[in-house]
Amino acid sequence: MRRVRLSLPGAIFRNRRRAFTFLELILAVALSVVLIRGMYTIFSAATSLTQMSEERMVGLLEVSAAFDYLSADFARIPSAGKMNLNTSGGQLQFNILGRNDEGEIAPVTYQLNGDSLIREHDGDSMVVAHNVLDFEAEPMNLTGPVRAVSIVLKFGRMTQHGGLGEQNYRLAFPVMSN
Repeated sequence: MRRVRLSLPGAIFRNRRRAFTFLELILAVALSVVLIRGMYTIFSAATSLTQMSEERMVGLLEVSAAFDYLSADFARIPSAGKMNLNTSGGQLQFNILGRNDEGEIAPVTYQLNGDSLIREHDGDSMVVAHNVLDFEAEPMNLTGPVRAVSIVLKFGRMTQHGGLGEQNYRLAFPVMSN
């Protein structure tokens, strides 16, 4: 037969149980602070990069919208006759077919007003893009019936991260003329 020794719970281990020392607690807290600080730095950098990417995407969407309007208007230039392009004083003006495409011709004007690129046509005025620092348009002389217009939009915007600086976007639009 076996003998079973009974004792009070915890009586045997009373001498072996011990608490953390003050030094161990301080070391654990210091290590936790270092780890948390490192994780904060990583997440802060990732958040900042994400915000800068979103701000840049907004800028590119504005550039795309401006070039889409210009492209649609250049596609409506009448193919017969002279192109009649006026690019003086930071303004671009040319004739396009009217909205109903019945042959009536009306001028369209793009001009810089403050930091906004404005499109005026048939008495309507609308902002095509914001944060435009400069707008240049010049005709390109090519041989044959194809002509082109070179458009340069200089964008820049201040953001909470110090700004994206100035960015130039150039696009040439072919225009058919006789």
